[in-house]
Amino acid sequence: MTAPPFHARELAPRPGHRPADDHASAGIRQATWRLRPVPGAVGPIRRLAAMTVCTWYPGLPAERMDDVRTVVSELVTNAVRHAGADGDVTVELWPTPHGNLAVSVGDGSERPPTPRSPYDDGQSGYGLSIIAEHCAAWGWHPTPTGKAVYATLAMAGIDEPGTTDQNTRESGSGN
Repeated sequence: MTAPPFHARELAPRPGHRPADDHASAGIRQATWRLRPVPGAVGPIRRLAAMTVCTWYPGLPAERMDDVRTVVSELVTNAVRHAGADGDVTVELWPTPHGNLAVSVGDGSERPPTPRSPYDDGQSGYGLSIIAEHCAAWGWHPTPTGKAVYATLAMAGIDEPGTTDQNTRESGSGN
């Protein structure tokens, strides 16, 4: 049996910033996985992300969980496809201070993500359009080893981990 194409690890999503520090007093955690850029890694990461989000948001409606799975799948698939063999892909999830869920996927490519028309095969080229459809915001930033593409899913009306009173949360759709 071969080792899985990923391993769990605590990492910072951006140089100098640890989202876990934003929530240390609330006991909110960050989930991070590193994987080799191979197509077989997408499914296991999607399942790990879904299990993690279910523990953070136990009352999450099925439709919203589908959005989480879709966004994680598309971001990871894009990183695997476009990063090639330029090192590992890093996947990170964390609840934001505004009550949203942030997903960041880093890879070794310096090429910025570019929304495009779907390819002639009818099966690819939709990734960033799908991410934009399911997220409150998305973007990217350069990293010392390539780039990170991030997306923010609105989780309004869903109890955040470590909170009991939804009225005390800030509203908004940014990170």
